[in-house]
Amino acid sequence: MDSALSSIRRKDHIRTAIIRWLHQCTETPGYVEDFLKMQPPPSCDGARITRQEVREAEHYLWGQGLVERTFTPDEDENPDILFMPRLTARGIDCVEMGLRVSEFNNRAQGGAATHTYHVHNPKGSVIGGSHGTVRQTNNFGFDANQVGHLLQLATLIRQMTPVLNLPAGEEAELLNGVRELETAASDAPADQGVLRRATDRVMLALTSASEVTGGLSLLIQQGHEAVNAVFGG
Repeated sequence: MDSALSSIRRKDHIRTAIIRWLHQCTETPGYVEDFLKMQPPPSCDGARITRQEVREAEHYLWGQGLVERTFTPDEDENPDILFMPRLTARGIDCVEMGLRVSEFNNRAQGGAATHTYHVHNPKGSVIGGSHGTVRQTNNFGFDANQVGHLLQLATLIRQMTPVLNLPAGEEAELLNGVRELETAASDAPADQGVLRRATDRVMLALTSASEVTGGLSLLIQQGHEAVNAVFGG
């Protein structure tokens, strides 16, 4: 398995394992890191899960609104630590629907508007513009007439990737997925299975990114809308 894709799947496994653990806790734990106290020690593909991986997962789940603090810490305590974590309503839905975190985040969301975005890169310049999104909800499955929306998504990702500041491995996996998607979407007629696998690869790379930014959130939203238009969810 490609190392970048393997890393993304490992992160998704850890995030999902943490929210399922929280759902099963009979008492609110003091910290997310208490997850590591389970016996046998939690692992993924035979490799022990590290404290740093749990902290990264905590940051991601918190940013995605799947977990929250039970109370606000005092001023002299670290504001970046999730004290006495619990699942939000979204987190509970994810667990009780039996979905992985990436699957839950990838669920299509109908309805959209035209978004104007201005994303600054580290050098101070701006990538910006207006991007019209799909306005209809497809409840009937694959719609080959809407495949162009996936090509638009691929173009937008290419434009914005330089300002997402993704780690090299994550950026490489995202762009590899985009190339696969562009090839699949350009075929005539499009193969539904190949196209769906390519789309899922891109969405997994987006939703599993280490850092959640405004630009990344925009791309995830655009991806949800394109998936809904082409595949009906």
